[in-house]
Amino acid sequence: MHVCDRTTLYLARHGQSESNNQGLVTGQLDVGLSPKGQDQGRALAQCLHAEPLAAIYASALRRTIETAQPTADAKAMPIVALPALDEIHMGALQGRHRDDRDTEAQALWAQWQADLWGFRVPGGEGMGEFALRVESVLHDLL
Repeated sequence: MHVCDRTTLYLARHGQSESNNQGLVTGQLDVGLSPKGQDQGRALAQCLHAEPLAAIYASALRRTIETAQPTADAKAMPIVALPALDEIHMGALQGRHRDDRDTEAQALWAQWQADLWGFRVPGGEGMGEFALRVESVLHDLL
């Protein structure tokens, strides 16, 4: 019988950012966590407290590093920031409201939501490019 090594990968989305809290499209804007997001980071550390971790990876964005920091502190481990894990670049939508406060952004958001894989926000990254970028770094890590 052949025994395979097993790797467990825990994926977590960043906690609520200040932009999320304000209803803004964040994309690759480098914003910090809201107080709720900080609580979510501490909750993540609680969830992972008994799990053996070999490494902690995060995107290079502040909100992901702030989310991972309580776990890194509890485990006395560094966070390895990988820009290839950064969120999808949302181009012309970054920093804008996606509701009726900004009808142009609302229309772009609706187009993107209706065709995530086919529509590219002006100045942004296509979903296919984003997926390949993240898949490549995950393949390298595993």
